[in-house]
Amino acid sequence: MIAAGLVLAAGQSRRMGSAKLTLPWRDGRTVVEAVVAALRQGGVERILVVVGGDRQSVEEALAGSRVEIIENLRHAEGEMLGSIQTGLRAMGDGPEGALVTPGDLPAIQPTTVRAVVEAWQDSPEAVCVPVYGGRRGHPVLLPRRNWAEVLALGAGESLRSYLRLHLDEVRSVEVPDAGIHADIDSPQDYRRNR
Repeated sequence: MIAAGLVLAAGQSRRMGSAKLTLPWRDGRTVVEAVVAALRQGGVERILVVVGGDRQSVEEALAGSRVEIIENLRHAEGEMLGSIQTGLRAMGDGPEGALVTPGDLPAIQPTTVRAVVEAWQDSPEAVCVPVYGGRRGHPVLLPRRNWAEVLALGAGESLRSYLRLHLDEVRSVEVPDAGIHADIDSPQDYRRNR
């Protein structure tokens, strides 16, 4: 079974005050490059990146990284759900699962990506979510069987609210990776996590 990566990179970076996804991270990569690299090193071959207002800078940062760039035409609404829905629609018939992660979680480890994918391959009907320190994080693996319901969610709903209503389908995957929570929303987050 194949899962494709879905990187959400259409946010407005309001709390950061600048384009956070293209900030320098580690090993000569930008924030969004580090996310893509973690997915790739974790065994994910096909990666879609959903972009919005910072499309040009994200595309430039990811030039040569073999990702598919998809634009969320409703990115100005600022809802992550719209980017998830845009990405799921763009996946076509190929993958049986979508590994969803925000583009501002550059500390995610490839071993976490592998652990989530392997858990899903063991339990193909489950929505697999990494857990560290008792808290869920990303990437979340959504099996194709759940996509229609996620695509039908409306304004004011989110992937988080969807998962709360489907707890019986969620499989928690314990990982030793604080990076699943380390999003870069503010200059303080950036300094602390870098």
